[in-house]
Amino acid sequence: MSDSAIPDSKHLLTLVKQLEQEIELSHERTSLILSTMPVALMLVKTDGTIEVTNRLVEDMFGYSRKELFAKPIADLFIDLKLDSKIANQERFARRANGEQFPTQISVARVPTPDGERTFVFILDISERHRIEKMRRDFVAMISHDLRTPLANASGVLELGAAGKFGEISPQLKEELGRAETSLNRVISMISQLLEVEKLEDETMAVELRTANLTATVREAKSEVLRLAEAKHIEIHTWEESLFARYDRERIHRVLVNLLANAIKFSAEQASITVSYSVSAKWIELAVEDSGRGVPPENRESIFSKYAQVARTDNTEKGGVGLGLAICKAIVEAHGGAIGVRDSRNGTTGCTFWFT
Repeated sequence: MSDSAIPDSKHLLTLVKQLEQEIELSHERTSLILSTMPVALMLVKTDGTIEVTNRLVEDMFGYSRKELFAKPIADLFIDLKLDSKIANQERFARRANGEQFPTQISVARVPTPDGERTFVFILDISERHRIEKMRRDFVAMISHDLRTPLANASGVLELGAAGKFGEISPQLKEELGRAETSLNRVISMISQLLEVEKLEDETMAVELRTANLTATVREAKSEVLRLAEAKHIEIHTWEESLFARYDRERIHRVLVNLLANAIKFSAEQASITVSYSVSAKWIELAVEDSGRGVPPENRESIFSKYAQVARTDNTEKGGVGLGLAICKAIVEAHGGAIGVRDSRNGTTGCTFWFT
């Protein structure tokens, strides 16, 4: 190599200064990007110390930027191990004054010339937790302060209608019966609300045991038989035994809800069919009615909480829109799926299915 190919010291110094300026400019760009982001964000080195933060992090934790620089991230979070798989997970954090608060964090690892860095995105969810506590307190209040007195009142009305407090006129007996029916409807709505909340809080686990699905279907049919007879509706099921592992009580509830819906939206003297099909992994149960069906655009939202989607014949909806949400929660707790499709004849009715 010739001497002309070797840079002199002056040229080397110039190159070093240019490199330093580029590094400084890159650092400034990174800091500017972080500072303008609408989410609390920090850049963490491989040793777990904080390299860069933005103003939202400072405001959230109560530290200055200088105090946060080179501070171990473990000092800010309780039981946090940085993992590339962390996405929208809840972790408790600790402010400068020692106060603990809930956060939702996600991380992303990025390679840099100086080694790997980790971006940590942080969201303070204290307000969400406060609202959740209010919701739980409200549900507890409904359970204790409303459901129990209403159940007692319903019992009194039932006894009164049965003449336990003395002879009553046929007209009064009829009115007491109507009042009892209305009260029981409200109690049922409250029970549905409580059941949905329990399922969402994961306090209602499913108990999987081998049982006869045929028997469970028959029991569900028996429970809604009076509703069907009132509209002269026939419910068809299968005869042969069919065994599977499932929570008998919960699947019974799903079947009752689906059958009650089918009866509600079917015309007088219609028919409803409960059938099954078996695949390598699943058993699919289906409840098919001959009503006017569910519009395609509503076939997903109909399983949301409080959704009240009318059938295509604008049938009165009623209820509070929790029955199908409960079905969805129970089925998903079993690891299955639930949905609605057109009936087999392709002209009227629909089929609610679940696995």
